[in-house]
Amino acid sequence: MNTGLLFVLGLCPILWLILALLVLKWPTWKAAVGSALLAALEAMLVWKLPALNTGTAALEGILMALWPIVVVIIAAVFTYNLCVKTGAMETIKSMLASVTSDRRLLVLIIAWCFGGFMEGMAGFGTA
Repeated sequence: MNTGLLFVLGLCPILWLILALLVLKWPTWKAAVGSALLAALEAMLVWKLPALNTGTAALEGILMALWPIVVVIIAAVFTYNLCVKTGAMETIKSMLASVTSDRRLLVLIIAWCFGGFMEGMAGFGTA
């Protein structure tokens, strides 16, 4: 097969995802499932990948996407519970409350600091 044609076929799941989200206004999960099915069909029909290998590759992709997210959520919940249990959360509250009496500034400081803390804890450059 022509290399250019193979490139366009490989790009089709991404193009479908963009089309389904932007033009058809599908929910993200439906567009993603459609894109995954299109990629699986192309893998089996165009590149002759066996169905078992296609399924295990899809499962590995799902797990590799979910694992970092689950680790970050567990770490965040653990850290929060640890702060509450040890009383550190009250210390943090009193320290932040002593910075300023203006609630608007306090909200900005808390949002900025908490966002930075969560980003640093996540380690993935998450916002």
